[in-house]
Amino acid sequence: MTVMEKIIAKVTEFFKNNYQQEGRVIGIINEGDLWRAKVQIIEEDEYMARRARKDLLGIYEVMIDQNLEIIAYERVELKERGMI
Repeated sequence: MTVMEKIIAKVTEFFKNNYQQEGRVIGIINEGDLWRAKVQIIEEDEYMARRARKDLLGIYEVMIDQNLEIIAYERVELKERGMI
């Protein structure tokens, strides 16, 4: 398994365990001793569901250290599915 495949597996597992959502890795960048991954997940939003609106997509940035441990993450964007 390559390093990127390990990162994808680690990040996917993290979001599944903490958000009960399957995260979709949409980008990975190596920054020396750190890796930065972008992940897209469907956000649960009761307000949007009651109004028959589209799902919300959360874009998260995840920092992974050289031991492939997640050391930080944050949501950097929230948008309706289908919006550019």
